[in-house]
Amino acid sequence: MAFVETSRDALKFGVTTVDNLFVTEYLPAAPDGYVRVYLYALFSAQHPALAEPTLERFAAALGMTAQQVLDAMHYWQRMGIAAPRDGEEEGFELLNIRTAMYADGSSERALSRYASLNARLAELTQKSFTPGERSRIYDWIECDHMTEDGVVAVFAYCVSKYGASRATMPRVAAVVRDCVQNRKLTGDEVRAHLEQFELVRSPCRAVLRHIGITRMPTLDEHRMYLKWRDSWGFSPQAILAACAELTKIREPNMAYLDRVLQSRREEGLTTAQAVERAAELEKADSALARRFGRALGAQVFKRELAAFPRRWLQSGMEEEAALLVCEDCAARGKHTFQEADEAMGRHIAKGQFTLQAVTQALLLQQTCEKVLAALGLDRALTDADERAVARYLSVFPQEVVLYGASLAREGKKPLAMLNAILMGWESEGVRTLEQAQKSSEKNRARFAGKQKKSPVQVQGERTFDPAELDNFTEEL
Repeated sequence: MAFVETSRDALKFGVTTVDNLFVTEYLPAAPDGYVRVYLYALFSAQHPALAEPTLERFAAALGMTAQQVLDAMHYWQRMGIAAPRDGEEEGFELLNIRTAMYADGSSERALSRYASLNARLAELTQKSFTPGERSRIYDWIECDHMTEDGVVAVFAYCVSKYGASRATMPRVAAVVRDCVQNRKLTGDEVRAHLEQFELVRSPCRAVLRHIGITRMPTLDEHRMYLKWRDSWGFSPQAILAACAELTKIREPNMAYLDRVLQSRREEGLTTAQAVERAAELEKADSALARRFGRALGAQVFKRELAAFPRRWLQSGMEEEAALLVCEDCAARGKHTFQEADEAMGRHIAKGQFTLQAVTQALLLQQTCEKVLAALGLDRALTDADERAVARYLSVFPQEVVLYGASLAREGKKPLAMLNAILMGWESEGVRTLEQAQKSSEKNRARFAGKQKKSPVQVQGERTFDPAELDNFTEEL
């Protein structure tokens, strides 16, 4: 016993010196618990009076098993900063860290042996490793029996997941530990294991469940989801909101959802609220196109066709009025939105926006067509025709006008003849079909006795010169 010693109580309040090289080079890459063992061993070595006499008591002081302590010391032995004490199976001594790193050449030998691996990792991570980190990597190969390709696969996974700057040794070590525990040691085994791990945890599963698919996502589907979220900037809520679009198809699938999100991205809509609003607008457009398409008897109800009725309604047309125009077009064999657009344009140009106005216009149009048919004229209806027939209808019932047209059919200028006949009836006070028929019979009888007079002269004994008939024709 020395003449003077430090008391045990004093030692407890003393200081244990830890080399900075241990903190910078060895501590970051050390497995969980191994640093505690080294620090307690360092404390015991620097203060023998407080050291535990046996392995069991050393382990108990740390709350560990004896085997866990031995595993840790063997690890530090492999790192080159601990060594077995001569003649003792469970005794160790700590070595000088500077000597271990720079004097014995072990680091240089390891660098040479794993030169190819080091080059691959340096290219992958874009950084250099400390001696402690390199020792940890070599330990995965020599002690855990992972292949070099397996180690590279783990680093590649961490770099792709976190980025090169954030693929730290603790994160890499955690993945290595999981692979070793599952006996996935080669490159192919590691990659397959990590792909499956990603698919199990993939947020894409929530999307599949949302659209009624219970299976695991494929790797392509998982990568597609990552593209939507990380590259295109969609929030998870926005992606789920876009799933509402899949109700349009018989079998919802991720490929269709990809097209929906691409369309939303081109529109600059990446939030859940924006996607939901766009879906609502598209739903309304689809309903609008379908409603007007049914009125037209159309075969196609594409959402894009809603641009036609939306424009009609924005111009001031009442919806029921616009639907009536479409029904009229369908009755005429015109079933496309483009054909309906032409007809709608004519009503809008005339200021016919209400259901009443359109109904009256269509009735007039139908009457005009009947009049032209009765006159034997096979041509398109003109605005002048409509104005003339409207004037006739303001005086006579439709049946009287049609009867007059049947009489004027054989004339050289049927419209002028009709105008003359109706003017004659108007002067006579004819208003009903029966009166018109009697007038016509009377005039035919008179005509039979007056062969020198034309039918127009006989009608009401009123004469019309050729110039006047030409004026009628020009007006009509």
